[in-house]
Amino acid sequence: MKTEEARAVLAELEKKAAATRAEIAEINEHRAGSSFAAHASADVEATQTLKKLNIDRIAALARLEELERAIAQARQLIAIAQTGEDEEAQRKRAEQARPIAERLAARGKRMDEAMAVVLAERAGIDADAEALARLGVPVANADLRRVNLRRWIDAATMSFDKHARPVPPGERTTAEALTTTWMRSSLQFIADKLNKAAARVAA
Repeated sequence: MKTEEARAVLAELEKKAAATRAEIAEINEHRAGSSFAAHASADVEATQTLKKLNIDRIAALARLEELERAIAQARQLIAIAQTGEDEEAQRKRAEQARPIAERLAARGKRMDEAMAVVLAERAGIDADAEALARLGVPVANADLRRVNLRRWIDAATMSFDKHARPVPPGERTTAEALTTTWMRSSLQFIADKLNKAAARVAA
């Protein structure tokens, strides 16, 4: 039996029990009116009436006892049905939650992998810049690279949490914009050297 069905049954039983209690109260009222005449005056009619009222009262009390037992059972059925429905609801929520939890668990690995790439590329920038400097190619110095990359990572992680350092809109940039800007003069320097060498060979 479903919870709603059990609640409907309980409501009907409680309605019947209330009606039976009202009936018993009415019988008791009539008994009070007939008791004196039946016992003090030996009134035959009052005695018969009282006898019938007593029989009716016994029957009503028995009916009320049965109804109260049925009400108790109905409440147990509601509790059982509610427990079953709660467990089913919990099972459904668990089914919905599983892929979300698995997806969240996998995010950490991707974050680690992404951060490993960022750190490797950061180290690669310094390594490439130092290699270019050794070859005599002009390149952004270490302090400039450090400051600009710190500003880039601050801008990129502004939405990470409330403790992130804010970066004014005019100072926000991308890593690609930084590296291409830094290498613009370097590549131009290299191109000029190559063009001069090619010109000498052609001459």
